[in-house]
Amino acid sequence: MPVVGRVDQVIITASPGDAITSMAIEVRDALRLRWNSDIYAMTVLPALRGDIFDLRDLPPTTPDNRIVYHSSYGEPAMTHTLLRRSESLIVAYHNLTPPEHFMAWDAELARGVEWGRFELGLLAARTDLAIADSTFNAQDLQQYGYSDVKVLPAGIRPGRLLHEPTDMPLRDDLEDRFPAGYVVVVAQLLPHKRIERVIEAVHLVRQTRELDIGLVVVGSKRIAQYADVLERYAAWLHVDRRWFTGSVTDRQLATVLRNARVLVSASEHEGLSLPPIEAMSMGIPVVVRGAGAVPETVGNGAIVLPSTAGSTLFAEALASTILDDRVRAVTIHLGLERAATLANQRSTDRFVELIEQMT
Repeated sequence: MPVVGRVDQVIITASPGDAITSMAIEVRDALRLRWNSDIYAMTVLPALRGDIFDLRDLPPTTPDNRIVYHSSYGEPAMTHTLLRRSESLIVAYHNLTPPEHFMAWDAELARGVEWGRFELGLLAARTDLAIADSTFNAQDLQQYGYSDVKVLPAGIRPGRLLHEPTDMPLRDDLEDRFPAGYVVVVAQLLPHKRIERVIEAVHLVRQTRELDIGLVVVGSKRIAQYADVLERYAAWLHVDRRWFTGSVTDRQLATVLRNARVLVSASEHEGLSLPPIEAMSMGIPVVVRGAGAVPETVGNGAIVLPSTAGSTLFAEALASTILDDRVRAVTIHLGLERAATLANQRSTDRFVELIEQMT
C-alpha cells in the first residue's frame, strides 16, 4: 500500500454555518490525526480566512497526495483545477439541486448547478473513490458513470451545537419578540426550500388556533429578490411576529434553536439536510417534508409529512407539536434517539479508513 503524503479537501465556498463547510472542517480535524490536511476554497469568507485557504494556494500536485472534492455546485475554474492534477481524487457528493428551481430567479445560479452535473461526468474517469452522504445522493451520482459509490455522511456531528454558549442578549431579544414562542426554519433562502409553505402554515395556526406563534427564518439570503418576496408575503398574511435573520454564527444559531418550539422544513429537494438532526440533538421537535434524502436522514426521529404536503397539513403538524404535550414529548424523545444513532455511526472515522484502504 503506497504511503500517503497529504489529504486536502476542496470546496467552492467556505462560509460560516454552511453545512458543507462544517462537514469539511469535521473531516479535516479527523484527517489531521493521520496526515497533513487543509481545506481550500475558491471563495473564503472573512471569518474563515486563516483557517481555510484560497484554492490558488493548493500545494503542488504529487501522486502521493489525495484530494477530496465536495461536489454541490459547479465552477469551470474548479473543474479545470481538478482535471489537470495527478493525485488520487475522492469525490464526496452532496447533491446538486435541479436547475429548474432557480431559472425564474437567478439564471447564474441555475447555470452553476447545471455545470456541476456536467462536471460530474468529466470527473468520473478521474475519480478513485466516490462517496455520497445519502442513498438518495448515491443513486443520483451513479447516473454520471460512478460505480461502487460508498454511502457515508462523513463530517456530520448532530450535537455540534450543544456546547455553544447561549447568546444572552439574543435570547432576551427572542423572548421580547416572541412571547408565545416561535417556529424556526434553518435554510438558505432558495426557491426549493419552499419557505412560503411554512409562512402559510404559521398563518393558519395563528388564525385557526388563535395562537400568537412567531416565525424565525435563519439562513443567508442567496437570492435577494426571492428573500424580499418571502418577507412581503409574510407581511401580507399578517404573520406579524417574524424575523428573517440572514446569516448567523453558530452561537446565534444554537441560541435560536434552544428557544424554538419546533423546527420545520418544507424543502422539496434535499440530499441530506443537517438542520433537522442538529435540532433533534438539542431536544427540539422537528416537522419535515419527506422529500429527497430527508426520510432516510431523520428516520423516525421527526414528524415526516408526505412529499406532496401543503400548508394545511404543515399547519396541523405544527399545531399538534406545539399544543399536544404527548406528541411533543414523543417527538423529542425519538429525535434524541435518532441523533444519538447518527452520532454513533462514526461516519467521519469510516471516511478516514476508506482513504487508508485506497491502493
